[in-house]
Amino acid sequence: MTEKLLSYTRNILRIIILFITILFVLYYIALICELSFLNDQQPSLSRFLTIESQNAQRDWTFRSKLIKRNTQIGSEGVPIRIKDTLMTYDKMKKGLISERKFQEIQERCFKMTELERLKDSECRAEWMFLLTNGTIVEISDFLGFAHSKKGGIIIKFEDGRKAMLKPCGSYGEQPEMEIIASSLDFILGNDKVAPVMSRNINTKDFKEMVDNSTNLEDKLQGDFKLLKPIYKRKDQLFSETVQYCSKYQHTVIFSAVIGWWSNVEDYHTIPKRFIYGTNETAASNLHKTMDPIWAATTTNNHIYLYLLDILRKVGYNEYRIKEDGSSTLIALDLDRGHFNHFTDPYMQELTICYLCKVFKSDYDLLSQLSEYENLDALINHVLSFDLYPVYFSKQNAKILFKRISSLVNCFNQCSSIYGP
Repeated sequence: MTEKLLSYTRNILRIIILFITILFVLYYIALICELSFLNDQQPSLSRFLTIESQNAQRDWTFRSKLIKRNTQIGSEGVPIRIKDTLMTYDKMKKGLISERKFQEIQERCFKMTELERLKDSECRAEWMFLLTNGTIVEISDFLGFAHSKKGGIIIKFEDGRKAMLKPCGSYGEQPEMEIIASSLDFILGNDKVAPVMSRNINTKDFKEMVDNSTNLEDKLQGDFKLLKPIYKRKDQLFSETVQYCSKYQHTVIFSAVIGWWSNVEDYHTIPKRFIYGTNETAASNLHKTMDPIWAATTTNNHIYLYLLDILRKVGYNEYRIKEDGSSTLIALDLDRGHFNHFTDPYMQELTICYLCKVFKSDYDLLSQLSEYENLDALINHVLSFDLYPVYFSKQNAKILFKRISSLVNCFNQCSSIYGP
């Protein structure tokens, strides 16, 4: 009996040991696969060199004095809401607002939601000033260069607010387009894009920020602490950013600093183009069945993305922010925008031309802009208040005007089918 019990116990122990051994083997296989995956995802030297080469062209593309641009504001002048915002920002930048008045503005604006701040000239100006002049105390996260990333950095200011800093541009993704896209949203009066400003970061100051971000290393390492440091050490990411994104013998990083939204979530509306999962019949059915307010809200979002020519798959560049129980669409990650060429919305099979649900205010605005005397001069005027202004060329303006006019035409055509 005793021998049988001992034999039984030995067999149980063997099974337990075998089970534990299998678990260890599986664990190490997982580690090896993870390491292999990380190695595969690490950017190659050739990709870094391409980023470095294309990033060096940003000045020539967006800030060259040879760029032909219109700076003569037309008879329409600068809208009051834009003028008030820019003048307030300029006074803050030049130190012409007293400390007491500035604190009063901040205290009032802090009580508002981010959407409300965008519609308030003083609060928008204060947000712009934070991005260009606010004291950066910490780097919250490095996005790095893997998975087609371009070294994005989440920074934290002295008052606790955050921003996304984009230091690098290549492959049709340019930080300067974030600035132009934000300015266009401001001019359109959509107020769905946070302020974006240029900011030059001294690499010595950048190094100090990295060193002071004591919690960053643990965050980068994540759960696989044996492996992640090989892939994502903060010193490695700092060196890569300086090596491939900085200028003037690696002393300065030219960046776009993007205002941060809180309580944002990914969202999707409807396919922007037929190739992404719809057709004329489906769009026409949506005209009959979709809630008209939500359909017009979706159209407003797609109009803006069409003007930037960022017509990607469902959900890309679309987000919503929840405040007071309501959902508002906003746009993020707009560095793929461009004004290089024009394609008619019908040629692109733009869904909203068949959905045919547009707010009257949006249609009226597009109609006015299609006849606006010097829209590009107004864009350049807004951009000129930045610390390191981007230029909007006459060629860019021609493409933008064609896109605006074509949208007016597409809504006129669909209205002739469905009625006003």
